[in-house]
Order: sequence, then C-alpha cells, then structure tokens
Amino acid sequence: MDIQLETNLAMRFQIEPIHIGSQSNSPVVRQDFSPPARRKASETLRAIRDEMGLTNQSFAKMLGLGHSTLSSYMYGRVLEVPESLVQNARAIADKTAHERYQPRARFLAEATMMQIVEDWIVRLGGDPTESQTASKGRMQELAEVIKVHKTTLWRWQQPETGEKSMRPSLERIRRYDADVLRAATAKAAASASSQASQP
Repeated sequence: MDIQLETNLAMRFQIEPIHIGSQSNSPVVRQDFSPPARRKASETLRAIRDEMGLTNQSFAKMLGLGHSTLSSYMYGRVLEVPESLVQNARAIADKTAHERYQPRARFLAEATMMQIVEDWIVRLGGDPTESQTASKGRMQELAEVIKVHKTTLWRWQQPETGEKSMRPSLERIRRYDADVLRAATAKAAASASSQASQP
C-alpha cells in the first residue's frame, strides 16, 4: 500500500497502522471513539441508576424499556442516546428524591445489615435482650416474612468487612423493609382486634 494513502487512512479513521514483526510487546489499548455527548448521556444514566439504588432491570422497567435496550444506552453500544430518555430518567430521580432522603430511607442506605436486621426484629415485636430461644423464634419469623433462609439472616448479622458481598442491593433491602412493615402492621391490627373482642 502506498505510504501516503496508508497515512491518510490512519488519520481519517483514527487508527494506528499495525506493523507486523514489531519488537514492541506493549498491549493494544482499545480506544473509545464514541462522541463525547453520547458518553456523557450514558454516564448520566448510570449515575442516576446508582443514585436511586436500582438494578438495571428495575431501572429499565421504570423507564419503560427492555433490559437489553437500556444496557445498550448505558454502555455506549448504540449510535445515539435519546435526550428524552435522559430527561425522563432525571425527572423520575427528582420525583423520588424526597423519599430517598426521608429518615427511614437514609437508615436503610447507611446502616449495616446487622443494624437493619435488629431493627426488623424489633418491629416484629422482638426484644434485643430476649433469650436465645425467643431470639431464634423471631429470626424464623423474620425469615418467613422476607422470604430468605435463616442462614442468610445469620450472615447479615455478622460484622461487615471491606468486602460486602453478602449485602443485598438497596432496592432489595427496601423490598424486605416494606414486607416487614406490612407484617408488623398486620400483627398490630390483629392484636388490637383480639384485645377489643375480650370482655
């Protein structure tokens, strides 16, 4: 190939010619040639998802998209990210922001799993100072309410290390919390009804 043509092609397509038999063993680095605006839109979508503590699947559902479509937008696998999609994501984040900064939401986001499990047990009528037998009963009840195995609860109650692989996503913690609050409300209502029916 003509040297001038090779140079022009390299400049036009932003590529570097590869020279066979080169003594350099440096690794080939894949460059990101996506337009800056698209990269920024993708980063914005990922930041909003992270701020809301959502999984990709839940975020896609909230935006009315398929999981694979949203992934394509977030990781730059499409030519253009619709501005309307970014605006919609921002609007949803703004609408739910006040909920995320309520005391309960802050507690779930910042507390350790040990603290959260203890709070759930208390909400279900337990007492942190009760006997070990009673405590096992409360743990069994909590496991049934949030539909996890008792072993998982036990792991959550261990001191968290730098690697928090056992901690569920914030979205899942919120779901568990909603289950506990519903169960606690139902227990309180049943107790009040039982007391009212007694002479």
